[in-house]
Amino acid sequence: MGFLGGLGYGGHISTGCDSRYPAKIVHIVYLGHNDGLNASLTASLHLQLLSGVFTRSDEARDAIMYSYSYGFSGFAAMLNSTQAAKLSEAEEVISIFRSRMLEIHTTRSWDFMGLSLHIQNEQSAGMQLKYGDDIIVGILDTGGLEAKQTVIPAARRASMRPYIPKQTFAFCQSLLSSRLLLPSAASPTAPAPALPVQALLTTAGLLPRHPDLSLVALNSLLRVLSWRASSPAHPLLAFRLLLLMLSPPTARPPLLPLRTLRSHLPVPREPGAPAAHGAGVPAYTCFAPDRNIRTRRSELSATRERSGWRGRRPAVVSSACTGRAGAGAVGAAAADRRRRREERREWQKAKSFRDDGHLGGIPSSWRGTCVEGEKFDPATACNRKLIGARYYLAGFESEVGPLNTSGGAEYRSPRDRVGHGTHTASTAVGAVSPNASYAGGLGRGVARGGAPWSRLAVYKVCWFKDLTGRCSDADILAAFDDALRDGVHVISASLGSTPPLMPLFMTSTEIGAFHAMQLGVPAVFSAGNDGPDASMVQNVSPWVITVAASTIDRRFPTVITLGNNVSLVGESFNVNDMKMRLVESGSVFADGSCSFDQLTNGSRAAASGKIVLCFSTTTASSGVAALAVYAAAGAGLIFAETISRRSTQDNFLPTVHVDLRQGTRILDYIRGSSRPPTVRFSPSRTLVGKSPAPTVAYFSSRGPSSISPHILKPDVTAPGVNILAAWPPMSSPTVIPLDKRSVTWNFDSGTSMSCPHVSGIVAVVRAVHPTWSPAAIKSALMTTAYMYDDTSDVMLAGGTLKAADAFDVGAGHVDPLRALDPGLVYDAGARDHVLFLCGLGYTRYQIRQMVLPSPSLDTSCGGEGGGAAPPPEYDLNYPAIVLPRLNATVTVKRTVTNVGPRRDAVYRAAVVSPHGARAAVWPPALAFSPYRDTASYYVTVAPAKLSRGRYDFGEIVWSDGYHRVRTPLVVRVTTMPDTDTGVDVAAARAMDTPTSTQLQDS
Repeated sequence: MGFLGGLGYGGHISTGCDSRYPAKIVHIVYLGHNDGLNASLTASLHLQLLSGVFTRSDEARDAIMYSYSYGFSGFAAMLNSTQAAKLSEAEEVISIFRSRMLEIHTTRSWDFMGLSLHIQNEQSAGMQLKYGDDIIVGILDTGGLEAKQTVIPAARRASMRPYIPKQTFAFCQSLLSSRLLLPSAASPTAPAPALPVQALLTTAGLLPRHPDLSLVALNSLLRVLSWRASSPAHPLLAFRLLLLMLSPPTARPPLLPLRTLRSHLPVPREPGAPAAHGAGVPAYTCFAPDRNIRTRRSELSATRERSGWRGRRPAVVSSACTGRAGAGAVGAAAADRRRRREERREWQKAKSFRDDGHLGGIPSSWRGTCVEGEKFDPATACNRKLIGARYYLAGFESEVGPLNTSGGAEYRSPRDRVGHGTHTASTAVGAVSPNASYAGGLGRGVARGGAPWSRLAVYKVCWFKDLTGRCSDADILAAFDDALRDGVHVISASLGSTPPLMPLFMTSTEIGAFHAMQLGVPAVFSAGNDGPDASMVQNVSPWVITVAASTIDRRFPTVITLGNNVSLVGESFNVNDMKMRLVESGSVFADGSCSFDQLTNGSRAAASGKIVLCFSTTTASSGVAALAVYAAAGAGLIFAETISRRSTQDNFLPTVHVDLRQGTRILDYIRGSSRPPTVRFSPSRTLVGKSPAPTVAYFSSRGPSSISPHILKPDVTAPGVNILAAWPPMSSPTVIPLDKRSVTWNFDSGTSMSCPHVSGIVAVVRAVHPTWSPAAIKSALMTTAYMYDDTSDVMLAGGTLKAADAFDVGAGHVDPLRALDPGLVYDAGARDHVLFLCGLGYTRYQIRQMVLPSPSLDTSCGGEGGGAAPPPEYDLNYPAIVLPRLNATVTVKRTVTNVGPRRDAVYRAAVVSPHGARAAVWPPALAFSPYRDTASYYVTVAPAKLSRGRYDFGEIVWSDGYHRVRTPLVVRVTTMPDTDTGVDVAAARAMDTPTSTQLQDS
């Protein structure tokens, strides 16, 4: 029997058509794994099950919206309350629940985490630029930005050779400018078939992982050497020097004889040779790539147009390469320049998703596709970077009605309208993009994803509604099912639902992630933006990686100068120098709170052309204040807020954020000035490394979990404040309709931004350690995380003035390099999850439906005989220990696996007991050998104080002298019962753990 719990049917709800029938709402019916059946057979079984609650089979067929048939089994259908209740009684139904609407959780960050691309930092540069080419990251979000590049047919992808890199074209153009041309293979007088420059450089090993290095060396070489037509040997000697300059010292290629080089390399055109092609005159071309080489549209557009290239193989270049002059050539050159400018603007749209030369063929494991849609043509939108794109709309339209596509309000396609999906995708796997910046050059630097070599698959499940992205449970599960079928290796989803939380298997994200975990696919989720209050964390199942948000060491100081020459420093994204009159909010709004409902008839006269001072103590947010000031015709805003919540964001209206002390000084100046008060905003600047970081973002959702308190959530924290990443130009930076600006890089904050940081790291870890399970990968992230900022203090918990603890940051801030070599990992297999499900109250029959079958898997809940009580939730082999009700001595078991380079390592434990508890570890040392790579230990924790429920924090650290494996230890001592309340504490505790028939919708 399935769980119907708490569907909230308060009797029959009338519909707009006929009040005699109850309303039909989208419901999700979860049936567990698909038992290895093919999709068509699974869909037939779904229809057969659903037909039992309809009078006719065609009605059941019309009611089904999605049939989930690969990663798991289930379906989404339009049902009324009576049909849902009847369907829940079927034995094969594990849970049935209403589809809800979830919301999205909305450069320098990788350098801050130690991943520099500087050549001297070989370890970090190699991590990002060496691994991940065969890893596919699936992003469930608002869609993606089309790449605007030509795509080779799928049949050719398997045999594709790498792209012709940018430096090769620079080489070609340099040869052209020096009147050095490559004899075409099509010419009957050519001394030998001309090899493409790309082929020569590839053969010589001149296409390194860092194209910029070879480009710099090449440009230097071309400037120094003389390329005279009268000296044919010069280019040959130059090429030999080029081989030496661009090859590693330990692997110099052999110098080819000049005779060999002369037959393949560019040779000068004979003096006096006719400019036009004719009989007996060699034809020349600046490159001759074979037909399997796919070339970039933006870099070859001019040559392609001039050569008459209509397919994917360049024809012989005529006038442009032979130097034929004339009015027609001049006009064509001007048209080419215009075309190049237009295509560069188009290319800039998708800089993060371009198809770089280092990418090989699409991974053979990929089984997905790019789906055509509005303003999204797979032939130009997808490439070897963005290899898949789908969209899901049935659930959304069933909830909110037909999608509004008028005036570009949305796109019925995978194309991103909100900008959120583009931002998260480029943060996770965006290509290396030098010179990226926000408006005015703010934050300028090299933008890139955590795994810039990895491939991207976009699953658009969130749609623009009420100035944000809204996502249906039914659509999310469909995307999960397709992503697992398509062959993604990592799933990233920056979305969720604010508490109260539903039980784990009555939520689309938890169901999808559970089956992804069983198929070896890690799922990374954002923790939510409901901080700093406790227990607001979302996505809390133990099989997902839940990510909090923290800051990086980059600020945007802005000097504001008052009319009395007093200067203060706030923070802003201001790009202009502004000097205007200054007024306080009380002069503009009725009660001084900067909000729409407090505008008066005199507001516009009071605020017109002026900068308004508002305080967070009377206003919901700086965004609300900025729009209210804009409605009053104000020109700018100074927003004063507490030091624990001070932030920087683009509010469309020029806004400078100051703290309450600074705001009070400004207010005193306004009220005490004998002349009309004025203020000047100086342009903001970028400041790096001058502020303690990381600190926890004030908005980041905190633990403990409100439904699984024994599981530490969030798991880790990562950069999520003012992250610069790609943005679709058709969407303004603020997504406010009034905002008509267009940017290609945008700052955004939220756990939505921290989530893809971890997704990129997971992709690299997965590439380096392809056999690791999702649990082992999460363990590597957690046990190597750190709790200190760059001043060696414990990081600060934003929104408060206290030091961060495990409920703020989980195990700590991720350390990408250390996660590659964690030493020990906590792995969790199928049996571990069976016991965890037992603790949640699921029956053996239900567990067998949910866990993938295995001949050796024991699905019983109480040992061999099944009579013993199920183990407690804290016995799950998790990289943290949380004891939320410690009123007596408790012993917890953990098992670790040695994954370090030394197979005979010995680890010793160091324990920091939480305040008010005594913790001990046995055995105190763990010895591993080539024949024994796992070991178990036990932690005994006893209360040592009288308490009614305060959380305290400690840790267990295992070390072999090099690795440091840290495990958070969290306890809540409850040795003082609430006797004064008259509540039966034992009964209340018994109610905390729902049984299989008691799980309720929150």
